[in-house]
Amino acid sequence: MTVEKELLVGQPFYSPDVEFYGDGHPITSAQIDMKPVKFLGFVPGITWLLMPPWLVAYFLIAIPSVSLIKRVTGIY
Repeated sequence: MTVEKELLVGQPFYSPDVEFYGDGHPITSAQIDMKPVKFLGFVPGITWLLMPPWLVAYFLIAIPSVSLIKRVTGIY
């Protein structure tokens, strides 16, 4: 059996991940199950500080960027 499911990539919105079919269809629902993308194979979160991975990445990008921008622009 083949079931077609819409998958939008690079759009500002996503297709619904679960689709339900009517009573006359051989299956009742279909769901897209995708694995999360991990940078360098892992997601660095600091669980004991309750810092999720996105917040760790923000600090790793923001702190060096601020000091670099200050030096380049001369604004302190």
